[in-house]
Amino acid sequence: ECLALLIASLCVNVGHSGFTNEFLVTTGHSTARTYNDQMCQENMHCSLVFQVMSHPSCNLLHSLSNEDFRKVRKTIIQGILSLNMKGHASHLTRLRVSCEICQLESEKRSEAGTSDASLDNYLPFDKSSEEDRQFVVNTMMKASHLAK
Repeated sequence: ECLALLIASLCVNVGHSGFTNEFLVTTGHSTARTYNDQMCQENMHCSLVFQVMSHPSCNLLHSLSNEDFRKVRKTIIQGILSLNMKGHASHLTRLRVSCEICQLESEKRSEAGTSDASLDNYLPFDKSSEEDRQFVVNTMMKASHLAK
C-alpha cells in the first residue's frame, strides 16, 4: 500500500491537459469520449500510469506476484480516482465522523482512567480492513493534492 500510494502520488497528474472534466465533456473532447464522460482526467491518469509501467525499463512493479500486482494496481487506481471532487464531501464527512468517534472514545477512556499508550487504540480505522486502508490512502492522496 505504501508503494501504491507513492506511485499514485507521483503520477496523479500525468498527462493532465489543464482542462476540467466538465470542460472536456462539454466540448466533446476525445478524452471525454474515451472515458464515457466519467472522471475523464482521473481515468486518463490511471491509464497512462500503467501504459508507462508496461515498458520494462519503467515497470516499478515487475517483481510483484500477480496477486500483489492486482492489489497495488487497485490501490493506485482507487487513490487517483478518489481525487475526483464529486465524492469529496462524503469523504470528508466519513473522515470527520471517524475522528469524532475516536476522540469520544479517547475521552471516555481517559475519564475512566483506562488510557492506553498503544497508538492502535486511538486509530479511527481498522488496519485489518482493506476498505479502511484504502480510505486512508485516498485521504492522503486528497491531502497532498489539495495542498498544492
